[in-house]
Amino acid sequence: MSQLKGESVETPPETDLFLDFLVFADEAPPGKVSACFPESCINSSRLRLDAYRRLAAITDEKRLDDFESELRDRFGKLPQSALLMLDCARIRLVAGSCRLESVSVRDDRVFLEQADGSFLKPSGFLPKLNPDDTPEQKVRAVLSLLRNIRKTMPR
Repeated sequence: MSQLKGESVETPPETDLFLDFLVFADEAPPGKVSACFPESCINSSRLRLDAYRRLAAITDEKRLDDFESELRDRFGKLPQSALLMLDCARIRLVAGSCRLESVSVRDDRVFLEQADGSFLKPSGFLPKLNPDDTPEQKVRAVLSLLRNIRKTMPR
């Protein structure tokens, strides 16, 4: 609405996300988990595509929380793959608010790439995830890391 009124709207940059233990697909190969809205959750392909479209358009965490509540109301208990899809969207939103170009996890190391191509190293080191954690725990750990970084950023 603000854009229609001619007001400038600052949106966080689009942030790429790569997690080596996760795939954005209905079926995951061995050793990886799936992040998606599976057919078992949203059985209509039209509604599923609409859910992805709406998810891609969300620009803040409050709207994402509202969207998640709407999905729960409409489709019941969400499967793990749908919850992971929503958490990946949260990671992108928080990373964008931290002005990060990309967030990658490879071999349990977290790479937080900034606009100038350098990597953000909280405490002087690349963050490391616990290799014994489940993929779900790793996603939550990345989200927690980013939220902590955001708290330290100037407003």
